[in-house]
Amino acid sequence: MKSILLILAYFFSFGLFAQQNAVAIYKFIREKDTVTSNDPDRVKAKQLIQTAADYAQNYQYILKFNPNESYYYIDEGLPIDESELNATAYDHSKMMTGSGIFYQNKPNRISINYKHTLGKNYAVTDSLYNTNWQITNDSKYIGKYKVYKAVARCASCQKKVIAWFAPDIPLPFGPAGYGGLPGLILEVKKYKNILRLKKLSFKKKQVEIKLPQNSIPITKQKLEDLQWQRRVEMMQKRR
Repeated sequence: MKSILLILAYFFSFGLFAQQNAVAIYKFIREKDTVTSNDPDRVKAKQLIQTAADYAQNYQYILKFNPNESYYYIDEGLPIDESELNATAYDHSKMMTGSGIFYQNKPNRISINYKHTLGKNYAVTDSLYNTNWQITNDSKYIGKYKVYKAVARCASCQKKVIAWFAPDIPLPFGPAGYGGLPGLILEVKKYKNILRLKKLSFKKKQVEIKLPQNSIPITKQKLEDLQWQRRVEMMQKRR
């Protein structure tokens, strides 16, 4: 009897370990803009956004995680032919879902965004639990997982952010830097941009995570202050 209990305990712990070591691949979806306008500038802006969305739909959005950490990045796949590349739309496509690399650490309760801005590489530190989520009773299924809806407001733009998380995978991680919920985020929506789980591959071994090197540590607030200062300097030069 004791040996049977030990075997069952082993398989239970192994299953839990496997469920917390995985690679999640997300896909990008852009909701259609139902607002019509004949204004030339708005038509041009709409075309630019659509081209950016077309680029974004060809990328893979990858989240690697183990019980303690997660690492999110964008795989752009094959390079776009330069003769067909719209540089502005290309840059915008990467901003649609959050630029740079996102690292999350559960024991230390931190989130780090590795990004290139102001001519330098920064490691922007924030709290993993900084988002003020409001968890609702709304639920649905994404694949075989029952997920629950959580709503928050984007701190910098005041737009609504909607996340769907899976309590069956009890890790506070998610794509594009979103996290802090009692389950892995399988879908997140900001404005008309959606990242939704496409594939989830569990691993038998611990998923190893290597962080970018040679980045300048900085807090999110300090970087925002530097960016604001740069904008002020540029406006003064134009006068």
